[in-house]
Amino acid sequence: MLQPSRSQKFSPLKRWGLFIKERFEPLSHFLMIACFFGANYALDRAIIFSTEPSTGRILIAFIVTLLFFFHLRLFDELKDYQADLHINPTRPLPRGLIELKEFRIVLMSVIGLEVLLASLLGPHVLTALLVPLLFSFLMYKEFFIGNWLRPKMEAYAISHTLVSAFLALFIACAVTDSALGFLPQPILIVMFMNWMVFNTFEFARKTYSREEERENVETYSQRWGEWGASIWVFAFTFLAMIAVLRLNDLMGWKFYSLIILAGVSLAPWVAGIIYSTQKTLKFAKLYRGICAAYLVLFNFLLLAFGLIHLI
Repeated sequence: MLQPSRSQKFSPLKRWGLFIKERFEPLSHFLMIACFFGANYALDRAIIFSTEPSTGRILIAFIVTLLFFFHLRLFDELKDYQADLHINPTRPLPRGLIELKEFRIVLMSVIGLEVLLASLLGPHVLTALLVPLLFSFLMYKEFFIGNWLRPKMEAYAISHTLVSAFLALFIACAVTDSALGFLPQPILIVMFMNWMVFNTFEFARKTYSREEERENVETYSQRWGEWGASIWVFAFTFLAMIAVLRLNDLMGWKFYSLIILAGVSLAPWVAGIIYSTQKTLKFAKLYRGICAAYLVLFNFLLLAFGLIHLI
């Protein structure tokens, strides 16, 4: 049964509360974003020898990061609106929970708040934010080649997850009070690592059991089969770990740190093998859950080991 629409006098707070609950679940998203931000903070501080940032600077940079992920969600809802009218009519926008005009006003307000907060950290930090901001707009417009790119599901995903690498640039500038032109080369490794970790999550979340597949909804498991979809994830976790090993050449982490990170990276591999051999709903859900946990735990461990390195 469809939930009530805006015309049935939901208050703005109620409407947006429902939207966030359904499309930007607070606890899981906060945890994921906090670990992502924390990992980048710790790595940036270890790579760029700067004075310790104030609590206020860290808090502002984190809030901007949180708002950035929220505006990505809003962009996706707008971009998918026409398709969702037919494929996912119970989502908030298609069912009329929030009017498009109001939705766009809130989206622009969120972006405006990001810009305002980033400007408090200095013009060089605001400049750094403009890089992922402009890229997110290109994502929304599907790089103006949507008709060509959309059928290429893998290229579409990999090009869109690249925004995580550009957001890492903003975090590096914000927490170390550096300008883009003065960031050291190892930050490129951090950017690449973020990109690979988010690719892992993106590909795994659209990998299903055969009984979950839906008509007119493309998935990696549908396109590549269970083994093929799993191999994509294997490759991304492997490349992320290679980036960590390269960073270790600079930081000299303890050996146990690398073993633990490698163990966490192997979890999606093991889950993928089980999912690919068993081909059941239970193990498909387990596989997606483990890959989501990998995104959080991998970043959490990078935060923890990075902070240990700073002590």
